[in-house]
Amino acid sequence: MRIRYLLLLIFIITIFVLSCETVFDESDPKPVIEFKCEADSINTLLIHFINNTVNASSYSWMFGDGETSIETSPSHEYQSNGDYNVTLNATGNGGSNTLSKSITVPLPGK
Repeated sequence: MRIRYLLLLIFIITIFVLSCETVFDESDPKPVIEFKCEADSINTLLIHFINNTVNASSYSWMFGDGETSIETSPSHEYQSNGDYNVTLNATGNGGSNTLSKSITVPLPGK
């Protein structure tokens, strides 16, 4: 008898976990992503990312070299010069959005 109750409990928990999903409020706008980057004045491999995204509360950065960050406006030091595809994913009450930009390190003009 105990095994039946245990199996029933496991079944109920499994159904509950599988039914959970993120629900966004469709009346809220999706994030509008915008960011720019600037080279550090001393170390040209150190890039400062300035996040101007609106309608977002969390951020996930991928710097194109395998490194990531969840900071709003991070700085990242690349190990070598080259081309990198930087991706920012932003999430807010209205959903999530993604923007990718290609950058060349060091940045032009530095």
